[in-house]
Amino acid sequence: IVTGIILREEEVVYTPRAGYLNYYLSDSERVAKNHAVYSIDESRDTYDILTADAGSVTLTDSDISSIQDMIFSFREDFSSLDYSAVYEIKDDIMIQIQERLDLNLLENLTVLSDTAGLPSSFEVITSEQSGIVTYYMDGYEEMTRDDITGASFDTESYSRTSLRGSEIKESGSPVYKLVTSENWQIIMNLTEEQYLYFLDRSSITFTILDDEREVTCDVELYQQGTDYFACASLDRYMIQYLDRRFLKIELAINAEEG
Repeated sequence: IVTGIILREEEVVYTPRAGYLNYYLSDSERVAKNHAVYSIDESRDTYDILTADAGSVTLTDSDISSIQDMIFSFREDFSSLDYSAVYEIKDDIMIQIQERLDLNLLENLTVLSDTAGLPSSFEVITSEQSGIVTYYMDGYEEMTRDDITGASFDTESYSRTSLRGSEIKESGSPVYKLVTSENWQIIMNLTEEQYLYFLDRSSITFTILDDEREVTCDVELYQQGTDYFACASLDRYMIQYLDRRFLKIELAINAEEG
């Protein structure tokens, strides 16, 4: 069993000016070019108008089911050795609730635009290209396989930042992340023995233990200094692991079944 780091074609998007943000897309949702992603309200006056009659957030049965699934998965996988997961599940639940609020705001925004019009301090920002939206960053966004070392696999020092929130953002602040391709890579940290075992192969079969998915794909073995790596290239399943940076991988070496 080895650890894999996920590399994608992902781009962090920054706000062009300061203000309060409201988002109009769910995490992992596909967005077309020129589609509304979020809005900026410099004074928060428009936000107050939109929420004046909103009342409390009402979660749908689908919302509740999704949150229950998140909590169940968290309880199944939780280890006190990785306590930071507590903060991640908290952020994920708050994002789910915030998404429902933002969808209510979008409905009110459409009504306000058609009736009274929108003030100049309010601006809807659209996506400059198509892709898949997600709302966290972790510093691995621009990393290539050549940047990865053995130290990159230290999950205890890993941290991620939630980008979605209703607090005021300064100009140039990161606001969301856009994944622009279905192609992705898993970089696995190997021992020398494992490296030599797979060295002459052009493809590899392994199991992603997070969901017991068996995958066969192209692989390239390479060495950097005293570290050994396998780079597995995939063009499917990327969106299923959009909220992950690390995966537990089981490599079949001298395996017998029956």
